[in-house]
Formats: sequence, structure tokens, C-alpha cells
Amino acid sequence: MNKPAILIFGAGGHASVLADILMKQGQPLTAVFSPQSIQRQALIGITHYKDDQDVTLFNPEDYQVVIGIGPQPYGDSRSKLASNLQSRGYRFATVIADSAEVSTYASVQLGGQVLSGAIINAGAHIEQHVVVNTRALIEHDCKVASFSHIAPGAVLLGGAEIGPHAYIGAGATVLPSVKVGAGAVVGAGALVDRDVESNAVVYGVRAKQK
Repeated sequence: MNKPAILIFGAGGHASVLADILMKQGQPLTAVFSPQSIQRQALIGITHYKDDQDVTLFNPEDYQVVIGIGPQPYGDSRSKLASNLQSRGYRFATVIADSAEVSTYASVQLGGQVLSGAIINAGAHIEQHVVVNTRALIEHDCKVASFSHIAPGAVLLGGAEIGPHAYIGAGATVLPSVKVGAGAVVGAGALVDRDVESNAVVYGVRAKQK
């Protein structure tokens, strides 16, 4: 069966990582959409459109979309773009690196991105457009809501729950059954041993609110 052609939005580092994964898997990359010039080697040679509205040149039935804009704390550019594209009828590709390990008994919804070396164990549920970055670990029965970002090397222990649009920084650890609220930011290297309120910023070992 032929693999669907891909349209990538974004031309920075995150987009280049996704393009690298997709090319290794034999996915045809048709176009990159970004106002930036193309400088990343993984994206050179792919047709470049500087205006996102040029996506209307492509039939939504023939392509899948990858959002390659890197997740940022407090940012909503990814969700706004996803809403725009969905309203136009485009479908989202789920990107899972070959070196990632996703349990048969875990779920990753449409638009999810699971990068190299990441592990998602049994019973975990990853909602739409979540980024599980390089070598992150999602333990059993965790729930990660839409548009959240689990940064490189972060660890969610069993039963942890992450709200939508939350940002778990690089190397942070969320202890078992702890809940992190919507839009919260957990600083790099933090140890979270208690629930975090929505939109709060916490950091440090035994993370405290900023």
C-alpha cells in the first residue's frame, strides 16, 4: 500500500527532526510551509511555500499534515494551526520514530509525535498532537492530554496525568498519580511530587510554584 504524501508546517529544528524520521520510514514529503528560509539539511530539496494559505493548492484527500512547529511554554500556535487545517479538511499524520517503543496496550492519537528513543508503556493514553520528545519515558497508565509537550528525557511515572497544553521540561520527573493541570509549566530537571494547578509554573527538586 502506498504511503500518504506529507505536508510539513514549520522549518526549524523540530520540523527537521520529524522530516528525518519520516524520510527514514519512506514517507514522501511533498512540501514545507514556513515564512522562514530553508536552512536545515533535512528539509533542503523539499518544495517550499512561505504562505500557509498555499495549502489550498493541495487536495486534503491526497495528503496528511505534520505540524513541525516546536512546542513552547504558553504557546498556542500549534493548536491554532491544527484548528485551521482541520477546518479545511486536512488529516494529521501520527509520527512515531522507529527507535521509539510504544506498547501494544498504549494509545497515541492522531497528530501525536513520538521521537527517537522515547518509551510509552502499557495502559498509557496520549491524546492528539502531543509531542513525546527524545528519550522521554511515559510509564503505565499515564494520561497526557492534547497539545502537551513531554520534553527530552522527562519521565512520567505510573498513573501521572498531564492536562492539555502543559509543558514538562527536559529531564523533569512527575511522580506516580500526580496531576499536572492544563497549561502548567514544569521546569527542566524538576521533581514533581504533588499536584500542580492549571497554568502554574513549578521548578526545582520537590518542585515549588514560581
